[in-house]
Amino acid sequence: IVGNIEQFESQVLIENQKLYLAITSGKAPFTALRPIKAQLLATPFLSWEWRIMENAENHAPIRLTIGFADSEVQNERWLTKKLWKPAIPEFSRSLTIEWGRSALQRGVLQIYKKSQTELPTARYISRGGRENLGRWWREIVDLSSLHSKAWPELDMQNTEIVFAGFIVNKLGSRMSGHLGSIRLSR
Repeated sequence: IVGNIEQFESQVLIENQKLYLAITSGKAPFTALRPIKAQLLATPFLSWEWRIMENAENHAPIRLTIGFADSEVQNERWLTKKLWKPAIPEFSRSLTIEWGRSALQRGVLQIYKKSQTELPTARYISRGGRENLGRWWREIVDLSSLHSKAWPELDMQNTEIVFAGFIVNKLGSRMSGHLGSIRLSR
């Protein structure tokens, strides 16, 4: 967990005999990550269900995040951060999966590398638009396909998924989203 858990509002609820996490955005960002050690090519499919209730500021309150690592991980700065902050598994690049402003953005993949000291990140729009708010959506993405498009120069044979989780965005207003059934599979 990264962030102040006291500023984060969530509830575990049941709807149609399914558990889900109801998340409300707060005044500060919040991240919950689950360490994983899974070969990307052995478990390439990520599935989940989500429902975004409001989208007044053109940003959804939650997004998923996946961390990747391989034999080339040289991320020494995490060693010192582990002394002072929650331990985040070492990773060499990450992917966020988000709700876009428009349904027309679905399938857009953007790659960012802000500077030499920051790790490369990619952003994928899985769903979006006001017309899709308030309804449950089951999503399935092929992480190996997204990875190969974002970083085509890398061989995925030794790539591992080292964490998966969600980020609660810092927004000016209180907005909610629901998340459930997050799974990696073959």
